[in-house]
This record gives sequence, C-alpha cells and structure tokens, in this order.
Amino acid sequence: MLGAFMKIPSIFLVLGFLVASSAAAPSPDAKQVEGQIRKAIVWAPSVKGWFPENAEFKNAAAFPAKDAALVKKASSTFSVTIEEVMVCGDLAVVRDKWRETLHLTEGSQTAQRTIWSFEVWKPQADGQWKIARWISAPEPWESVS
Repeated sequence: MLGAFMKIPSIFLVLGFLVASSAAAPSPDAKQVEGQIRKAIVWAPSVKGWFPENAEFKNAAAFPAKDAALVKKASSTFSVTIEEVMVCGDLAVVRDKWRETLHLTEGSQTAQRTIWSFEVWKPQADGQWKIARWISAPEPWESVS
C-alpha cells in the first residue's frame, strides 16, 4: 500500500502547477480554461464528473446586480488544498477544497466561493495516475470587493 502512495505525489505537483498557472494568468473565457484543463495530463480519457447547475451556483449569482454580459466576461482563478488522499491498490480517492475567485473585467470587484471536491484517480496504461471520476459541491458565492 505504501508503494502505491509513493507514486501519487507527482500527480499533485502537476495539479498544483495547473492551479498556480491559472492563478498567475486568469483567462477571460471559462470555456477556454475548461478546455485547457481537459487537455492537461490529469484527466483520464473517459473522465466523468458532476457540478451542480442550479442558478445559485452560476457566475451570475456572484454579481446579481451586474449586467449579464459583464459577468459573462469575468475570469476565474483557483487555489486548491488537498485535504485527504486514500489509496487502495489501483484506486486513489482525493478529497480537496478549491477556492475560486471570480474577477469582473471592468473594475476591481471579486467574489469567492469554496468548492468541495472528491476525485477518483486511476493509473492509466502508461502508468500515469489520472482523474477518472469527480464530483463537486460548491458553497454560495461571497462578495469580496
């Protein structure tokens, strides 16, 4: 079991790099960011995940008094804290806490939320561990500035 655990840290270095990169250079387009993440090496080819689609979790809920077009242009940055890693054979379950900051392109207004996440990591044919399944549970947006 310890051997399997020892293979995992490099995965989280990659994840940390991706998060640090997104924090350093926020993208104005959420779809572009999603595309960049999906191309990253942490996603298994058949990855499946779930994020709630209720109105209170959409970006518009972060700035309800703002024009929808302005909110649509907002960019996000992320940080992640890995809370727990459990490994058993060829599966690893990761419980982590993401902090998303949404930045309006005009002005200096931001909103933040915590997103709790579980991921199932599996080794692929090439030996790389990648996310095969994930589920997220976001908290409501909080106005920061």
